[in-house]
Amino acid sequence: MTSLESSMEAVVERLVQLRSIPKYQFERAVEPLLSLFIEEALQQRFNETMDFVVAEFPLKKNNNNQSTNADFLFRSRNGDWILVEIKTERTSVRPEQIEVYDSRVGVRFRKLWDDLMDIVNATSKKSKYDMLVSELNKHRPHHGVMQALYITPHDKSPIEKYSTKVQWCSFVELFGEFRSERHPDLWRLVSRLVDAI
Repeated sequence: MTSLESSMEAVVERLVQLRSIPKYQFERAVEPLLSLFIEEALQQRFNETMDFVVAEFPLKKNNNNQSTNADFLFRSRNGDWILVEIKTERTSVRPEQIEVYDSRVGVRFRKLWDDLMDIVNATSKKSKYDMLVSELNKHRPHHGVMQALYITPHDKSPIEKYSTKVQWCSFVELFGEFRSERHPDLWRLVSRLVDAI
């Protein structure tokens, strides 16, 4: 085992250990690692090439320029967009958040782009939004419609009583038989994080 592998193994062990500490934000800590594999697993699930676009994509609230942020935004090669929300705790699924996603399903991405421009024009944090816009512009044209997917640790959908449009799958369903072709050595370690969820 290389020094990098043993160091990464120590990181994974620490994350698994910290997961059971109250108030520890395990989900935020593992999102960057999981994003690599969610992209690949979504490709297998939808049988379509997916590209990671951005994390924390802002979904504008109706009455102001504040937002609820989707964990990830992916784009399929057919031009559609997928908002992905991961929940590593069973108790963190909130009906009001599901409603936000539900209202975006089937909407053209251009509407979300226009909403984003409203936020950009109102913010005092222009440089961060400039980076977000730059990343989105790598995925032009901004056609296609929105889909939404929740990934949770539940055995059955906690989403269906709030939405018939938002898709759901469990971590077990998405990653149970998953084998990474792009990052197999890293997946061997990161899969332990998924097992801890």
